[in-house]
Amino acid sequence: MKHKSYREASGLSVVPLYYSIPLLIVCISAFLILIFLFNVEIPQVMLSVPANAINVSSCGTLNQNNAYYLLNASLTFTNSPCIQITGSNITFDGQSNVIRGNNVNGAAALYASFGSNITVRMVNITSAFTAIYLNSARNSSVVSNNINGSVVAVRLEVSPQTRVGQNQITNTSAGIQVMSSSDYSLIEQNTIISGVGSYGSGIGLSNVNYSTVRQNIISNFFNAIKIWESWGGNTIINNTLSNSAGSSVLIDLPDNGNVVLQRNNVFNTNTSYYDLEIVPSSDNNVGFAELIDNSFGSYKINSTFVTFVNSGNSRINFTQQLMNVNGSNLNNDVRLGFNYASVDSILRSSLNKSAVITFYGLPTNITNSTILRDGALCPVNLCTNLTSLSAGTVIFNVTSWTNYSIDIGNYSAGNGTIGNTPNNSLNSIMSINEPDSGDLYTVLDFPVVFDVNLSINGTVKFSLNNGVTNTTMNTTDSRLFNYNQSLLAIGNYTFTAYANLTNGTRLSDSVNFRVVDITPTIEINEPGSGERYTLSAFPVTFDVSLNLNGAVNFSLDGGETNTTMNTTNNRQFTYTQDELSIGNYTFTAYGTINGTRLDDSVNFRVVNNPPSSPGGGGGGGGGGGGPIINSNNSNISHGSGNAGPGFNLTGSSNNPGSAASGGSKIQVRSVVYWLIIAVVSAMIVILIILIIRALRTRLIERDSTSFRIASNLR
Repeated sequence: MKHKSYREASGLSVVPLYYSIPLLIVCISAFLILIFLFNVEIPQVMLSVPANAINVSSCGTLNQNNAYYLLNASLTFTNSPCIQITGSNITFDGQSNVIRGNNVNGAAALYASFGSNITVRMVNITSAFTAIYLNSARNSSVVSNNINGSVVAVRLEVSPQTRVGQNQITNTSAGIQVMSSSDYSLIEQNTIISGVGSYGSGIGLSNVNYSTVRQNIISNFFNAIKIWESWGGNTIINNTLSNSAGSSVLIDLPDNGNVVLQRNNVFNTNTSYYDLEIVPSSDNNVGFAELIDNSFGSYKINSTFVTFVNSGNSRINFTQQLMNVNGSNLNNDVRLGFNYASVDSILRSSLNKSAVITFYGLPTNITNSTILRDGALCPVNLCTNLTSLSAGTVIFNVTSWTNYSIDIGNYSAGNGTIGNTPNNSLNSIMSINEPDSGDLYTVLDFPVVFDVNLSINGTVKFSLNNGVTNTTMNTTDSRLFNYNQSLLAIGNYTFTAYANLTNGTRLSDSVNFRVVDITPTIEINEPGSGERYTLSAFPVTFDVSLNLNGAVNFSLDGGETNTTMNTTNNRQFTYTQDELSIGNYTFTAYGTINGTRLDDSVNFRVVNNPPSSPGGGGGGGGGGGGPIINSNNSNISHGSGNAGPGFNLTGSSNNPGSAASGGSKIQVRSVVYWLIIAVVSAMIVILIILIIRALRTRLIERDSTSFRIASNLR
């Protein structure tokens, strides 16, 4: 029996592989070249907004589960709420449209209740009593909103595991209120400023546990952060708080309540109040607080067990309550460092409590070590070690306070070793805290407090002229040294510290600093951050300014090639940039002012020219069809309806008149472009099919040949 080949059986021609594979490569290359030349982009809205998004153009109730709602018009409301969301897995995207109220008592711009996984984003809300109110809406998100002029910006009630992040909040009586069992919530990266009213808080937590408040900027509220009736697990970390009219951080702990505060910075608190105030909610309550690497000045602590931590170096865990302790500088009253713990119990007698001290990173091969109190052997009735003193992490308790350390042997400044233990640097022995290397002081900064620490007892002098004149620094404990430096002349200086340790070792270290009339700054005026230039925008004038006389270069390749900018007054610098290739760029400006180096960077992009558009006309459309061109630098800005290269849909669904003519027309050039893309894509698909057929044909013919050979053998 004769077997037909696949080609004969199917009746279809098969393109040989040596034709189809090269053709496929050519087509794919052509496809990629087209994309590159036409600078194809997928707009962000296409990436984040589903095709079945539901448009919202008026106040009302949104109750469809698993829905994405788009606000496509700005709204005004008087009755509460304007937008009510009930359901789960719902996103409300404001697209930066405005919801405006009239501050009617209790009226909410947006109220979400009795659901889960609700997201509210990109809404501008103004003049509402409560801007965004989530009630019993767990696992939700309130992100990237702009709220202004409302009484309460964001309020959560019984909405656990909710994130409130990256919101801009201004001119409100209260910023973010997290209430009533909204546990495990995350309040982060919000900017909450310009508080109004008498007693509002930037962020308030009430009856909330295991939540985190981090990386927020809060200014001009009575309390920047207030926590009350919340018994445990809340962490306040990396916040910047300023200009509080009352206590900046106010924590009212219930009985056995606890809180962690870490790396928070507080500035310019009303002197009648405190940077940090920790008090019990009633006289019989006892709280627990852990303070890690914070910058607190004035403070008040009552009826609280407190732990102080200097990360990686040391820890003080008070084993008695701190009662009615207050002072003007917590960082000075309790000081921690490498192999060093000090509490100023003479100035603050209420801090003279028993405690457990932990030192980290100490040598493990020392012998005959001892606990030192004020640099001398600590009596056994005052100090008791709980671990070996050569354990590396050394723990001991003390009954009263001055300063403590561990005798870890002689230092050798020559090789940076401690006893026989290598890899301990000079910085472990002496640290210059002020000035920092490269510091710039203006004449208004003086007097400046120079600050040097030693990890074992000694004396310190400093010089600003390489040892020609030495000045003795002040100390009360032979470990912490300071000196109030009066005004210095404008110029460059080297601060050299000379330490003479009690064990006979001499050390020195130095840093450079500078005194200037005003602090030098550099500013990039053009290009703007995120700027987009079309090819037709060139030449473009780059523009950089200095606040003092100097010189400026710039680079577009990370400093490999630098170009000098032109100036007529040594403060304003320009450069006319010829056309650049399509792509992404980083513009880095390098300034030099009297030897001080400055730099700044912005990113920008060069894109293909937009398709031409007739614009104008069309029943009062007023030219809505064309792209909007900024006359200053020809920066292109498409409307919200931009659907990709060639599709210029600047009109919006709630305002069709502005783009009824021109804006929605598909240009001939765009049609040609997409036809080419379609043809090339079709060719790629056809070639892949032909290659598969060719491979199948070869396999079938090989099997047929094998069958015939076997038949002949039989």
